[in-house]
Amino acid sequence: MPNVTLDRPSFDYNPSVELVRPYQSFWFRFEGRGPITVQVNGAIAGLKQGHPLEVRLFRGNNMLGNPFITPLPWDDQHVRVRHYKVKKRRFLFWRKGVVESIEELPLSAAIKEGWLRDKIALWNPNSESYLYVDDNVGQSVPPMQGFFLYANRDNLTLLLKP
Repeated sequence: MPNVTLDRPSFDYNPSVELVRPYQSFWFRFEGRGPITVQVNGAIAGLKQGHPLEVRLFRGNNMLGNPFITPLPWDDQHVRVRHYKVKKRRFLFWRKGVVESIEELPLSAAIKEGWLRDKIALWNPNSESYLYVDDNVGQSVPPMQGFFLYANRDNLTLLLKP
């Protein structure tokens, strides 16, 4: 079995992994060249009827993936972004974050507001390089494909509809 690394806050390197939680990012590192097939057993992403998949984002690069069995169009109809405005309060020695307001915007408006960078990076195995995808230009993230998205701030949630 190849080595697997999970995208956790501690960035641990794990020689073997028995469980990958739903929507958790992971990557493989293979020595050598040539095609390789990885088989993963498990359930396909499911959503409650009419509800989007909510993915928390952190400031900086976020490693994400399309968990659906269909392409995910990278446009305003399928991607929205929610921002939680949090006010820090002190109670004795503890700091506590309190949500003051919530704002939700379509993808293009979130980019214009500076919440996100305007491109996502998809790995292209043919060219062995990243392909940069703009929003609202008819491009999609292929099923089960990973990608990087840069968030310019914390307290964001990506809302995805297949």
